[in-house]
Amino acid sequence: MSEEARQYALALFALAEEGKSVSKIQNQMNQFVLQLDPEVRRFMRHPGFSKDEKKKVISSSQGSSLFTDFLFVLIDNERFDLIPEIQEAFEEILLHRKDILKAKVYSKTPLTPSELERIRHKIEKDHLQKVELENILDASILAGTRIEYEGYIHDATASRQLTDLASELYHN
Repeated sequence: MSEEARQYALALFALAEEGKSVSKIQNQMNQFVLQLDPEVRRFMRHPGFSKDEKKKVISSSQGSSLFTDFLFVLIDNERFDLIPEIQEAFEEILLHRKDILKAKVYSKTPLTPSELERIRHKIEKDHLQKVELENILDASILAGTRIEYEGYIHDATASRQLTDLASELYHN
């Protein structure tokens, strides 16, 4: 995610917080990004359409004036393509404000609720904050798990262990 997207997300978050509409803006942004198809993106990028024409398309959608105005700013600054990154940054800011750490657990097969709870408990104990886990299936993993959060990677996969063993044998 770019620093520029993060700055836009911070500005939108600050305005939403001031207006006590953070969850409303979050919902609108999530809905907007979900409905954003390639055709609309091409239209917004196309230099043949004026900014006013692009704003008319946005104003026809149902959203709060804050979110609509925010989209207008993106159009004016020719940064509309950043909207998915801005959404991601907005979510991160929200989680940080709620003191929630988001972690991704990669595995070959879905983990059981008890396995996920054990991982969640360990991370919460280590970092003294709530943890939100997402189990992502990765067919390239032979066995084990890889846990990623805030730039930290704990790789306990069979591939990593084999690589470590090969490296150790090579150096001895």
